[in-house]
Amino acid sequence: MKDIIKETRGGIGDDKLIVYNGIRLTPAWNAGFDFPEYTDAAMIEHFGYFQSDSKECMLRDNREIESAGKNGKIVVLKGWAGFTFLDRVATSKTLLEKRELAKASLQFFLK
Repeated sequence: MKDIIKETRGGIGDDKLIVYNGIRLTPAWNAGFDFPEYTDAAMIEHFGYFQSDSKECMLRDNREIESAGKNGKIVVLKGWAGFTFLDRVATSKTLLEKRELAKASLQFFLK
């Protein structure tokens, strides 16, 4: 993976961002920000969802976010607003209905 990232960096130059999509700290998957020296940013794709909603997992994710930030890295979080693409009832609703459902379901939000 490091060789692929280095090759990509050489191909795109230093003025483009390489985002590593792979921070996943769950009981079944233990992947932190594994390539900080080769990438500019990390992504937590399912923040607080899909086996990462326990207080222990959230704490581990937050520690990875803090560590990345202290090292000058960007961290992108993607969460779900009360339902996911797997919820066929919610996804069959209109956009307005989904927005209302999401608004009512949010426990916290980031600005």
